[in-house]
Amino acid sequence: MNSAPIFSEAATLFGTARKMMDAVCVLYQRDSAHFFSTNNFLTAFTIELFLKAALAEHGVKGGQRWGHDLEPLYKLADESGLIEFSHKVQLGQMVDILSRGHKEHSFRYLKPDATVSYLTSIDAGLHALNALEQHLGSRINLNPL
Repeated sequence: MNSAPIFSEAATLFGTARKMMDAVCVLYQRDSAHFFSTNNFLTAFTIELFLKAALAEHGVKGGQRWGHDLEPLYKLADESGLIEFSHKVQLGQMVDILSRGHKEHSFRYLKPDATVSYLTSIDAGLHALNALEQHLGSRINLNPL
């Protein structure tokens, strides 16, 4: 009986973030207006998981303690020097825009009276996510344990 390989927390989070980013790309190519809210939801989750992966690789365990709050994740990753890459400013802007809606689950449970900020261009966000993926992918051990 073959068992599946076991990966580190960082590698698992990174792999899941990649899959979410792939979903953003697929939906964006199909109909960006129709999937606008879904793309913002998936983009925020992608950022969350990439940041948690970077922190886990750096030895910060238990990323779930931040829940879905992007701001402290970004701040800690930044203070730890883990996100020094070409699109860092753009990533910070994305965190600023998406943080509240992601933390409050507003992208998933839309309420008529909710005030939510959205990315106006998923295309620009994809450039930052691709750069972040490349940056972290070269720093996280993605091999099975």
